[in-house]
Order: sequence, then structure tokens, then C-alpha cells
Amino acid sequence: MNKRGQGLPITTIIIAILALLVLVVIILIFTGKVRVFGGELVSCSGKGGFCTGADNCQFGYQTELQETDCPEGQNCCLPVLPAPQGAPCARDEHCTNECGSNNECT
Repeated sequence: MNKRGQGLPITTIIIAILALLVLVVIILIFTGKVRVFGGELVSCSGKGGFCTGADNCQFGYQTELQETDCPEGQNCCLPVLPAPQGAPCARDEHCTNECGSNNECT
């Protein structure tokens, strides 16, 4: 009697388990439960912006982005054009002149 061909071989069971694990990981990535890609996509500084108090962006020169890594109560302010004096800033490129030590355009 040849018992070798009966049942599932152990390699088939292992391959099925690995395939199931890969499927679960792919589902988690595409449903947003695991962030493998796009860490910079939610980063305010990664987009070239800076975190500032809500409604502090200079209208017409900067735009507010929601759902970034800014702390609670702050929005990401993304410069569109160099802002005038008194506008919030993080770098000199955000301003017409330069960004002062108090994080306002001078």
C-alpha cells in the first residue's frame, strides 16, 4: 500500500499560510491601517509648509492644509507666494524679505 500520495503535503500547507499572510498585509496597507508608503505625505514640513495657529495663514499668500502632522489646534500653512511683513513664516523663502526670529516676516 502506497501512503505517500494521500493528504496534503506539508509544503502546500506552508505555501497556503504564507499566501494568506501576504494577502492580510496587502489588505492592511490598502485600507490605511499600516503606513508603509506616504509618511511624507502627511508631514507639513515635507510639503514645504509650517505649523501655525489656526487661521494665522496670510490670505492670498498662504493656504491652510488639514490632516497633517501639526499639533492639535494648529494648521499647516503652505506658502503659495512670498508673504508680506507680519505674516507667519518658518524660512526666508516664505517671505518677501526674510523670516524674523519671532517667526514673522520682516
